Amino acid sequence: MEQIRDTKYSGPLLYMDTANHDMTKLHDGAIRYFSGGYRAAEKEAQQREVQFLETGGSVATKVISLLEYIGFRKNICLDRT
Repeated sequence: MEQIRDTKYSGPLLYMDTANHDMTKLHDGAIRYFSGGYRAAEKEAQQREVQFLETGGSVATKVISLLEYIGFRKNICLDRT
């Protein structure tokens, strides 16, 4: 929650179905997406008639799946460590 609290950001905020619910209430433009590989999330996505994204079990894989879904054709990943 601390990453977005007191920011002036007003654009879309994409978050996974497993995100902290209180965090998602802090931002008006929050957009939920559903994780493939989790039965409950896949069922919820089907009921809402929205696509779920493959997750692969890591944050990096989720981000790459999300970028592909949005339509990015080139993705550059940097590691700060």
